[in-house]
Amino acid sequence: MGKTILLCFILGLIAFFLLRIALSYLSNKLPFVQKETIGLVGVYTPDKLPDTITSMVGRGLTKTGENGQLIPDLASGWEIKDNGKTYIFRLKKGLRFSDKSELNSSAIHYNFVDVKEERPDKYTIIFKLKESYAPFLISVSKPVFKNNSIGSGDYSIRNIDLNGDFVQSVDLVSAKNPYDIVSYQIFPTEQALKDAYVLGEVKKADGLTDLSYKNSSLSEFKNTKIEKILDKYSLVTLFYNTQDPVLSEKRLRQALTYAIPNSLGQGKINRTPYSDSIWINQSVSSSYLQDFEHSKVLLSESGSATKSSAIKITLTSLSKYEEVAKEIKNAWKKLILR
Repeated sequence: MGKTILLCFILGLIAFFLLRIALSYLSNKLPFVQKETIGLVGVYTPDKLPDTITSMVGRGLTKTGENGQLIPDLASGWEIKDNGKTYIFRLKKGLRFSDKSELNSSAIHYNFVDVKEERPDKYTIIFKLKESYAPFLISVSKPVFKNNSIGSGDYSIRNIDLNGDFVQSVDLVSAKNPYDIVSYQIFPTEQALKDAYVLGEVKKADGLTDLSYKNSSLSEFKNTKIEKILDKYSLVTLFYNTQDPVLSEKRLRQALTYAIPNSLGQGKINRTPYSDSIWINQSVSSSYLQDFEHSKVLLSESGSATKSSAIKITLTSLSKYEEVAKEIKNAWKKLILR
């Protein structure tokens, strides 16, 4: 009886180790689906998907390099003629969409307003503008698609689920590995995305502007990693009411602008509608860096300031930008009290 038990024990150990070796071998041979589920906020249609998705699926004629300079992507290079009104792009040869069809000049359609397109051959496309437009090279960084869904990026669109006319989810599959899938779930509000994350419906929540959740914070949830990223493609803009008798004066507006901090709690100050890494912005972005002394001089020379001992400015904001508005308000108070 004892020998039988010992024999069974030895056979069991052997079977255990053989099974481990077999599973280790098979895990490297059998394909396993790697699916990442990411939540986004917004309202999109199939022909107007978020940049987060289109950048994975398609490529443009140009793209922004790590140093902020525009570099060729689908194009091998370009020429600018006629005082900035003619752009000639030479395409790289051998380009293909994710469905293996050829990507040549006839497949590129941007449909710009007041821009004439010419295709003298398969690898050349010419854009003729009515007026010169300096950021045009940025405009053609927009991804090119075939039938609104087939691009030349690292991923292709496998499926789009709709809720009425609007996108509810988009599944992407890697062009190199068919078992590498990224599923984007689209939510109408940040609160809906937070609920989905807490319930485990998405593994990652992108684009949240605050971490508050009910009476706590998402940062307090177990196994939650928070990563703060500066979104250079989202812009919160401060508008001055130039019809107002006080704010209509340029010198006063300049004084207020010079008083604004160079960085705020929710982001970085930008002086133009373009990313500060893009060349067109670099000559302007440094012109309004915070300078209280200069701001004070401008304020003292302002006609509105000399005519009245008290200047009342009302700053109106959406609730989600309230903290930003408060930071600007405090900077302006500091200016007046200095």
